[in-house]
Amino acid sequence: SLYNPLANNFARMLATAPPVNSGVTATTPVVVSLDRALTNAANLSSFVRCTTRTGTPIAVNLSVSGTDLTVSPTGSGWPSAFVLELNAGIPCADGTVFGTPMVLPFSLR
Repeated sequence: SLYNPLANNFARMLATAPPVNSGVTATTPVVVSLDRALTNAANLSSFVRCTTRTGTPIAVNLSVSGTDLTVSPTGSGWPSAFVLELNAGIPCADGTVFGTPMVLPFSLR
């Protein structure tokens, strides 16, 4: 491929589905879309974390499909409103990484 000096040297988040401000139902997975394909790395859970609003960790399932990272609740669903943390370093297929840590608060509806 050609070198593009104007291209970002790190991945960026484009959107979440559902949008953060609309909330989720107890069993709704959250899909985070980046601007480039992700690698389904074994250590993905080192970079993605869910907690309750008070900081208690929530077990989740993580899966990757192209540019989308899907974060799904385990068991009977999200226990309460939660925070999805995306940490810098999420590996991408082109060798770059997710560059800007984000904290995304979701409410239940």
